[in-house]
Amino acid sequence: MKHLEFHFPRLSQGKRGRRLATPTRSRHGRYVKPRLPDAADPDVALDATLRAAVGRDPEIFRQQRPLTPADLRYKRRAGKSQALLLLVVDASGSMSAQRRMAAAKQLALSFLVQAYQRRDRVGMIVFHGANARVLLPPTNSVSLARKKLQVLPTGGKTPLAHGLHLALKVARRELQRQKSLIPIIVVISDGNPNVPCFSQDAKADALKAAAAIARLGLPALFVDTNTNFMEHGLGLALAKAMRCPYERFETIAAGLGLGHLLPKKKAELFYWSPE
Repeated sequence: MKHLEFHFPRLSQGKRGRRLATPTRSRHGRYVKPRLPDAADPDVALDATLRAAVGRDPEIFRQQRPLTPADLRYKRRAGKSQALLLLVVDASGSMSAQRRMAAAKQLALSFLVQAYQRRDRVGMIVFHGANARVLLPPTNSVSLARKKLQVLPTGGKTPLAHGLHLALKVARRELQRQKSLIPIIVVISDGNPNVPCFSQDAKADALKAAAAIARLGLPALFVDTNTNFMEHGLGLALAKAMRCPYERFETIAAGLGLGHLLPKKKAELFYWSPE
């Protein structure tokens, strides 16, 4: 599978089987490096404080001179946190072609495997018909997510704005429950919304919901399943609005060995990554 790198604040590399290490003000985290004094609760780093004092005055201890407030250094700590992989899957009629939907499910399953390897939580939102719904609330059970994905209902219109808006609501709610959580939104869609959410313009509403995700600073990925090689739908614009990477579905599917599920046409591959 093509490696997909999610960029979000962390101090570790999130290796397999390990939770992410993120900065924390708690005194229970691991001491990683000293920091200068600020308004936070003081947590003095004795080693760094002594080094700062000696750097200012090499004779400070020999002459038994007192430390000064400028010598003080505090501890910067890192605590263990989880990521929440939130899959937002397009199950509309435009995605209901048997081969394309089968490949999309395999793609989603590959993301679930990554979540399992990192001991992350997973959740799933599907959108089709008139609105979006939470198919699987955030859970630690990747096997349950797999079962839900296998019986994914399809058909109807494409309420993409509803799906993005619901993903934002779920991410906010989970962040309120666990402030150290890192939600990652993965959207799998053809980027052709036709159901409005906030106004009468379905495309404008989808872009509005995408921009709201960017404002919250949530890491995301947009996987465009549109197989019309003459146009790209709204997928690229939505990725830019979310300030997230954009991947053509064919690029990832080929890496998964799912080429037999795709149309026999030469695809033009695109990738956009925010600076």
